[in-house]
Parts: sequence; C-alpha cells; structure tokens
Amino acid sequence: MDIKLVEGQLQQVLEKMREGDLDSSAALLDRILDISVDHPDLLRLGAIIALRRRRLDAADQFSLRAMALRPDSPAVRDTRVQVLAALQQNEEELTELRQVLRIDPGCHKAHVRIWEIMGECGRIGELTALIKRRLIALDAQGSVEPRPTRVRIPDTTLCCADCSNHALAIRALKLTLSGCEFPRAIFFTDREFDIGPIETVIIDPIQSLHDYALFVMKRLLPYIDTDYVLLVQWDGYVVNADAWSDQFLLFDYIGARWPHEALNIPADHAVGNGGFSLRSKTLLQALQDPRVVAAHPEDGAICLTHRQYLERQYGVAFAPDAIADRFSFEHIESTAPTFGFHGQINITRFVDDEAIRLLRLP
Repeated sequence: MDIKLVEGQLQQVLEKMREGDLDSSAALLDRILDISVDHPDLLRLGAIIALRRRRLDAADQFSLRAMALRPDSPAVRDTRVQVLAALQQNEEELTELRQVLRIDPGCHKAHVRIWEIMGECGRIGELTALIKRRLIALDAQGSVEPRPTRVRIPDTTLCCADCSNHALAIRALKLTLSGCEFPRAIFFTDREFDIGPIETVIIDPIQSLHDYALFVMKRLLPYIDTDYVLLVQWDGYVVNADAWSDQFLLFDYIGARWPHEALNIPADHAVGNGGFSLRSKTLLQALQDPRVVAAHPEDGAICLTHRQYLERQYGVAFAPDAIADRFSFEHIESTAPTFGFHGQINITRFVDDEAIRLLRLP
C-alpha cells in the first residue's frame, strides 16, 4: 500500500475523531479497510474507535489483526492491552503486558496496569511477598559494590526507619551508599546490626503506620546533627547518584509529585511523597510545634494538612514541581533519570530479575 495514501486516510479518520464524530470516523474507516490491504495503523484506529463506541467484539478483531501484522509495535500492543482490559480478560491481558515489558522494561503504563489487575483480583499481597522474597534472595547472592567514585551529598544524614523489613531496609541503605557519600548513615530499628559504615540506633518498635509517622515527624530531630536528612525506605532509594544536584538543598522538603487531579488535591500541593524524601533540619524543628499533629500518612500531614501553616509560621520551602521531578518519581511517570524513586510499582525497573520485572506469581 502506498504510504502517502495510508497517511492521508489516517488523517481523514483522525479528523473525524477529533470532531467527536465516532460514527462517521467508523464508517470512513470501514470503507477504507474494504478497499485497502490491511494496515496495522488503520486497524489500530479501528480498535480504538470500536472501544469508544463500546463495540468490544469489533475492537477485539481489529486489535488481533493489527497484532498479527505488527506484533512488535508498542502502539499496537498498547491498544491490544486496552481491548483486553475492556473485555476483562485478565490472564490474556497480563500476558500481553508482560510481553510489553520484555520489549520495554521501563514501560510505566504496563507496570501500572499489572498492579491494577492484581488489585482487582485481590493479589497485591502476593505480589508484595514475591518482590520481598526475590529481593532478599538476590541480595544474599552478593554484596553491593560501591562505585569507584561516589557522589558527595553535603551536610546530609542518610536515614531509614524500619522494624519489619530489616534485610530490605539495609539493602536500600547499601544501594544508596554504593553511589553516594554522606557524612553519616543511620538505620533506626528495634535490634542491633553490624553493617559497617551504617550506624544502628535502637528505637521503640515501629508496629504501625502511625508509629512510623510519629517517629519521623516528632522523634527524628534529636538524632540529626546535619542540616538535612535523606529518608529512604525498602522500596525507595537512590538509583542514579549522578542526578544529584546541590540545588536540592535550597528547599526544606522534596519528594516525588502526586497525581493531584486523581487525588483531588490542589495542583500547587503536589509535592510530595515521603517514602524517598529530602528534609531540612528547619522542617524537623518546625514539626515539633504541638499544632502540627503527627498522623498517617505522614507525608500528607506535612505536605497537605499542615503545609500552609508550616510555610507561614516557619518559612518552610517546599520544592517546586520541576525540582521534585528531577529528584524522584512515584505515581507520575518520569521523563528523565531521577536521583531516586519510591514504590513497589517502580522497583521492578531497577532489579535484574525476571520474576520481579514481569511481576509473575508462581
């Protein structure tokens, strides 16, 4: 088929779609397909139009034909995944999503959709257990080797507080230290560990999310003798030390942006996630104010509930979106390598293990 002819036909269909005229765009596409050799982009459009018109059988057929012609096309595969989602064929959709991840391990949409399906099936707990089990097994196979030249993070204490996932918390600290040099690194936990340059500080057991919020908001300050603290968790740590910028130290709080529209929060309050976050001593001191109440989630308490008070009363500076996007990512897909990340949904990108990467349960 002449490529210019195909492009012209695609443009005609797209124009009708932009006008919101799905019936006309579908009729036009049917006429084109009747007289033309099958073309994957035309068939993919047919699937999209059929989906929007809730004609799932047609969408299924169009997407299957497009897949047969161009199985390695990310766009064609993405459309097929959408069709399978609409058909609620979870196992088939998971197969397609995992094939997407084999081709593009960093595909954010595929990761998100797998987690959504597992959530719909009530299997998130199984996924979490799989990831933890495989990470511990991988960590046992060899120690984390530091880079020849580590990035110096000035005037910042590296911290992790965890009384439940000891091995995984230590793994996150070691991975962070493999690329970065801090004046001090502390593991706050309920038992003693001998982990080289990482100090172990025994604290009362953290047995709930509220206990964690209380510790990092109200009880962390006395242990910090630097002007900043980098908080990491077992599923959030440094993955690209070279992305560090001293510009981060211009702010009192930085964490990954939240999807503010989905969460129905103000757009200017999108920063952010506390699981991997940089906090100043100024902020830690401000949090001692009795009017600032420790609550779970602690990042929501700081960045939403008490943000305006902290800004007005103590001059706390929250990082703008652009800085946060260079620092970390969680639910919002990153467009460039970030200093760190947070979330089980993203940990699969940074582990060379097929079971974790493809989120395949046994």
